[in-house]
Amino acid sequence: MELENATDPAKLGVRKQGILKDYYSYEVGRRFRIFYKLDYEHKIIEFISLGDHKQVYGKD
Repeated sequence: MELENATDPAKLGVRKQGILKDYYSYEVGRRFRIFYKLDYEHKIIEFISLGDHKQVYGKD
């Protein structure tokens, strides 16, 4: 998976704003998104959610 093997996974995703500023969204094709958080200290990608926009964010 491109995200998992990336040198810097933050560069592949879009950093969210406001209360979600510590999270990133990565598009898989045109329809699906992976919502994730990074722990640089432990080199961990924490996958929060996978789905279409409504499933991930709760709205269209």
